[in-house]
Amino acid sequence: MKERLWKKGLVIGIILLFVGAGVIPSTGIMEKSTKSIIGRSILYVGGSGPGNYTSIQDAIDNASDGDTVFVYNDSSPYYENIGIDKSINLVGEDKNTTVIDGDGVGDGLLVSANSVNISGFTIQNSNEKCIFLEASNNSTISDNILIDSDWGIQLVNSNNNKIIDCHVSNNMWGINIGSNISSSGNNNTISNCHISTNFALGVHLFGSSNTNIHGNTFIADAIGIAGSSLEHFTHNIDTTNTVNGKPLYYFVNEKEVIIDNWEIGQLILVNCTGFSISNVEISGTEIGLEAAFCSNNSITDCIFRNNWYGIYFMNSSYNVIENCSLNNNSGPMDRDGPWWANGISIIGSHNIIKNNNASNNEVGIIILTFSALPSFVSVGNVIEGNDIYSNSYCGIYLFDSSDNFVYHNNFINNAKNAYDNGTNTWDNGYPSGGNYWDDYDGVDEYPKDGIGDTPYNIPGGSNQDRYPWMYPDGDNKVELHSAFLIGLVSNVYKEEDFSWFAAKLLLYFRVIPFDLKLYRSSEQIIISNEYLGYVGLRFIIGCFNASVVSEE
Repeated sequence: MKERLWKKGLVIGIILLFVGAGVIPSTGIMEKSTKSIIGRSILYVGGSGPGNYTSIQDAIDNASDGDTVFVYNDSSPYYENIGIDKSINLVGEDKNTTVIDGDGVGDGLLVSANSVNISGFTIQNSNEKCIFLEASNNSTISDNILIDSDWGIQLVNSNNNKIIDCHVSNNMWGINIGSNISSSGNNNTISNCHISTNFALGVHLFGSSNTNIHGNTFIADAIGIAGSSLEHFTHNIDTTNTVNGKPLYYFVNEKEVIIDNWEIGQLILVNCTGFSISNVEISGTEIGLEAAFCSNNSITDCIFRNNWYGIYFMNSSYNVIENCSLNNNSGPMDRDGPWWANGISIIGSHNIIKNNNASNNEVGIIILTFSALPSFVSVGNVIEGNDIYSNSYCGIYLFDSSDNFVYHNNFINNAKNAYDNGTNTWDNGYPSGGNYWDDYDGVDEYPKDGIGDTPYNIPGGSNQDRYPWMYPDGDNKVELHSAFLIGLVSNVYKEEDFSWFAAKLLLYFRVIPFDLKLYRSSEQIIISNEYLGYVGLRFIIGCFNASVVSEE
């Protein structure tokens, strides 16, 4: 008996030490009863002690501001959906074994009071949120495990709260601050948390500002930021956060930074200009690179693979993405468009997307206007010279955006090559041409110029590629049925072997290796009237299997 009384006295002493700070650690407690301590009460849940409660909600209903509800693990799991409307401390005996199970219904814990402290629980299996703070300020969520629910933690219209030392994993969303572009959630802190394998995002900051994010470990997760103003993208995030073991870099209001061959887990730019980003590879997270309110930056020779979004621009203009590989960026869940996983997503104007490889994504490249915010428009973007193939939903998707230019791209083996419900231009005029489409069923009969004789219709509206290329990269491999003159050569040579031959006239032609035997003389050389050749503007540029008909 003395031993049990001694243990009970020790527990009460520990609680006294931490009640003032609002944090009570998990500990093993043998004796269980309601006890008044200096005008505050500890209400016990679980076990068989006198006055104990069998449900957490019953204890909370009987508590007053400043009280502590202590929950033992010997009656765990507790199948409850709990509401907290009082400034109390809710403490579990051991976070690994004191379980609140939402039973697939509603929120695990709905908090609508200020200065609520929750620690020491596993909270799981809610079809809404494990912990939901709604209009709750100055609260602390610490040392909890939050798993297998739609949201791990969500804060809406809640300020100055702390999320500390929590394990948040296998939810649809990990930690969400804000619910839409106009909700508030300011001056909150997320620190020293392990955030992993949440389907959508590890941390989503939505319509919030000045969030402090430090010392967190992200595995197959990332930070995503959304909002209607620059303030919503301005937070305090440092490189003590890691993504897949690499630093998370967050730059705000910076200029003229050179990033070349850095080890980066995730890169976020806010209101930045003049960045040169090259030779960076980011993989295995939800958003590789996010840029908001940024201009005049270049992203070249980078790799973004196995993410949800490879590159995501929000209200960013006059940037260049060139010579990058954007592969296997695919989301973990079904979504309605236009928010499919993709290699490049652009909300912004006058950006250049050139000579990239976008393959095996859900969508290769998305250009969209955010209709809820009139300033978030996408016009004047140029998508040129990209290889876009094997994307599982669409190659290029233009949504509610107009006056953009798409040409000289190769569309191969996409589930759908393109979609456009706006008014955009899909070619560069004649003779430069448009794009190569592997499902184009037109012909090139007259003139034999490597450009289809009929337009290619773009699904989604009335747009057309008026001058579709017949071959990838516009390589004009055509069959000729009439003789051409190569021209006059003043010097006399005998047969010579050439490994390649290329020309650049008014059109652009790639240098492509092939064997060519060419006879030269001081007179005209006539080529046979049937062969495959490279032609443009009535000049022979090169030919295969040519034979000399005569020399005169």
